[in-house]
Amino acid sequence: MKQKVLVLVATLLAAGSALPARAAAPPAIVAPASAAVAPVPAYARHASTIKDEHLVPPPAGVRSAKVSTQLPTSLAFPKVGARIAQAAASANSPNGFLTIPFLSWKSINSVFDHCNPDYTLDNWVCRFDGVNGYKGNGVDPGFSRGYATNPGGGNYLYYDGHNGWDFGLYYENVYAAAEGYVRIAGTDSVNPCFGTNIVIDHPNGFSTRYAHLASLYVSPGQTVTRGQIIGQSGNTGCSSGPHLHWGAYITSSWTAIDPYGWSGAAADPWPSDAGSLWLTGGPQYPLPDEATGATAVAGNGSALVTWQAPAFTGGLPITNYTVTASPGGASVSVPGSQTSATVPGLTNGVSYTFRVSDANAVGAGPGSGASNAVLPGTAPTFYFSEGYTGTGFTETLTLVMPGQAGNATIDYYTENGHLPTSTIALAAGVAQVINVNAAVGPNHMVSAKVSLPGPGVAERAMHFNTGTWHGSSNLMGATKTSTEWDFAEGSTLSAFSEYLSLQNPNDAAVTVDLNYMTDINAHPTKTLVVPAGSRLTVDVARGDLSNSPSCVPSGTGASCGVGAGITGVSVQVKSRSLPIVAERPFYVNGYNFGSGPIRDGHDAFGATAPATLWYFAEGTTQNGFNEYLSLQNPGSTPASVTLTYLNPLGNATTKTLTIRAASRTTVLVADPVNGAGPGLPGVSVTVSASQPIVAERPMYMVINFPGGTVAGATNVLGATSLGKVFWFGSASTQAGENQYLTLQNPGQTAANVTVTYHTLSGVINRTLVVGASTRTTVALSDNVLGLGPGFVTLWVQVLSDQPMLVEKPSYSSIANIYGATDSIGYVP
Repeated sequence: MKQKVLVLVATLLAAGSALPARAAAPPAIVAPASAAVAPVPAYARHASTIKDEHLVPPPAGVRSAKVSTQLPTSLAFPKVGARIAQAAASANSPNGFLTIPFLSWKSINSVFDHCNPDYTLDNWVCRFDGVNGYKGNGVDPGFSRGYATNPGGGNYLYYDGHNGWDFGLYYENVYAAAEGYVRIAGTDSVNPCFGTNIVIDHPNGFSTRYAHLASLYVSPGQTVTRGQIIGQSGNTGCSSGPHLHWGAYITSSWTAIDPYGWSGAAADPWPSDAGSLWLTGGPQYPLPDEATGATAVAGNGSALVTWQAPAFTGGLPITNYTVTASPGGASVSVPGSQTSATVPGLTNGVSYTFRVSDANAVGAGPGSGASNAVLPGTAPTFYFSEGYTGTGFTETLTLVMPGQAGNATIDYYTENGHLPTSTIALAAGVAQVINVNAAVGPNHMVSAKVSLPGPGVAERAMHFNTGTWHGSSNLMGATKTSTEWDFAEGSTLSAFSEYLSLQNPNDAAVTVDLNYMTDINAHPTKTLVVPAGSRLTVDVARGDLSNSPSCVPSGTGASCGVGAGITGVSVQVKSRSLPIVAERPFYVNGYNFGSGPIRDGHDAFGATAPATLWYFAEGTTQNGFNEYLSLQNPGSTPASVTLTYLNPLGNATTKTLTIRAASRTTVLVADPVNGAGPGLPGVSVTVSASQPIVAERPMYMVINFPGGTVAGATNVLGATSLGKVFWFGSASTQAGENQYLTLQNPGQTAANVTVTYHTLSGVINRTLVVGASTRTTVALSDNVLGLGPGFVTLWVQVLSDQPMLVEKPSYSSIANIYGATDSIGYVP
């Protein structure tokens, strides 16, 4: 038999009209006593005059070979890559439930004849898309029921009176198009011309027939699932060559209908069609599409690979994914509920890419594209220079390794030196919370170094209620030490308390220069020594504007700061020898920005180098919020800066300004001059500069949330690059917690995003699209895109197929964890 590629066309059809009166009785097909009776659809409750199918051998025989495929290339609808059109079709196809009854492309030898699908002749063949074959145009010399679609012959359409679809299967497996029970497996006594055939009744009031089979693999009364092999195609009954006849029916009236429905410009000649019966609005094999967005993160002799589930799963659950490394072929399989896996057995220093294959109960999908290349090596280490276990302060570390179990180590550094190393056992994919107060004891300034055995994230939360301050801060650990840390934000006005926390994890002391830049054009440099394996705190408000070659960081005689009363203070922390870690904790002393006093605080790492591009996903200029941009120019010449603001509607506002050399500037985002203007519920910003600068975004707010009012402060250092994978080690949707994800897509292509919430009771996946040049907000307590209320301990992964930025702003009215925090997700 001539085998041609079958291209099935997905076309949305309107639901069929009411059935006319019916004269003849339906075939005597009785469901097994144990089978459930499905409700009769509204369009099948009318009497009908439509004849029973009368299949008889036509004089020329039923042609199944040497016939051109019956769907032209111009109607091609590829299986992969047409999700938007299919989703639109499916939305208007309430009866969609079928998949293709085979697994690879075949020729279509005959179509469903909408003009008269009861095997009687009316000299027309009418295809579902409105294309007609007419006997007067010419008859196929080799088959009297095939008519030309154009005058003069040629381009024949087959065949007059046909009530199903004939596919070019040559003794091949036939698969159930949907779940149901087997009504017939053998010969239909009413229509024996179908030969050895199977009729499956589906629970939604439709039936499907599979005819001219060579072998049967099911029995009457048996329940079958989608994609189950039920028989082998053949040449039995009224057939002149091996093929599969496949048809659909309204079960209650036994009326033949076209699974494609009708999409022609004129009215459907067959009034009984029920619209498209395809599961997704267009024909699909019962196999999954490829997994997408494969992204790899290097580990020590391993790699963590994450991906997005296929857009179409074949109408069945994904049973497993297999991740395969190249070179070498190392692989690992995980259950279909997972979208990440760790591939072990890799060689450090060798570059690898990975592909993800998926499978359901029927078979495997086509496999994903290659991931990004990674170089396995040293496992990640996270540093935290700030920390305090004094009265009123509670500090915790949250550690997560998404893909593997193992032992993490934590090294604590206090004002007294390096404490003994702690070992923490981590389970794969489970967030482990460490109480730092209990680990190091009370009343210590403390820094931490967290070493993980594989890909993961470490996050630190601090909650404080001292009588003066009441709030929280939250921060992802820094993944490296550096000899330079740049801070754009800072102030020594009486409304604020600013500090620098310096961590020296080295075995030798380091000399550090603090190079200050102020908005009063003063640039003092203060120098101090940080002992080996220790941490120090600098009180920025204590000191003066003179240089100091040997300053005192804090306590009696503190002199490493610039003194009180300076509105804008930036600083560059520079080690003269070994790399260190630097943070800047910052507290608000009851200052009122216009909506009420704030006693919260925020914390941020410095930038390890200035950059010409900075991204911020979060932002709002609604009433009660005060958002700023702190821009530091450490260079010796002025910097021209462009601020591009994005809102949820995709509208961009661009502003430009100049920052003097060795100075800092503050932009009020609600200001229409250099900002985006007031009253905007969501604002992201991209900062681009003519030369490297440093950009931070402090925000202060007093907002009434459902659980209570939050008077808070947050700050983040901008991101200098975008990512496709983001991890947040901690999250909560308990009452009183208001947590969000803000997603910024500054690119020109819409981003398909999967948010995975890992809870103690299981994994919840949500999908959304973030339009090009827009930002989107997801409330974690939302039941649609979030995971709903009432979850206390969880961690979150965001996976995108386009580069983007994700932040997690949080607002808590719960007393012991009160305050506002914000953090940019860790990009592994």
